[in-house]
Amino acid sequence: MTAYPLRQATEGRALIGPEPRLSARTAELLAARIGDGSLPPGTPLLESRLAAMLGTSRGPARHALAMLARRGLVTRSEGRGYVVAGTPAGT
Repeated sequence: MTAYPLRQATEGRALIGPEPRLSARTAELLAARIGDGSLPPGTPLLESRLAAMLGTSRGPARHALAMLARRGLVTRSEGRGYVVAGTPAGT
């Protein structure tokens, strides 16, 4: 199990979780790969594979996928995980 450092929330409560900058950096790396076509529309995005590909743990990868979903770059399908948004080539 990964031990995350405690961070202070703006309200003074302690937070536990991956550092936000790492998640944001991971999201930007994924967004760049989506933008340059390295991850084309319809590509399944598995947390474990993304973490290994980007040299991070699954927590930041999970948070990055949620960020990208809010931006509309990926979609989440119940029971199937995340996929790159858009229509796959050839369909």
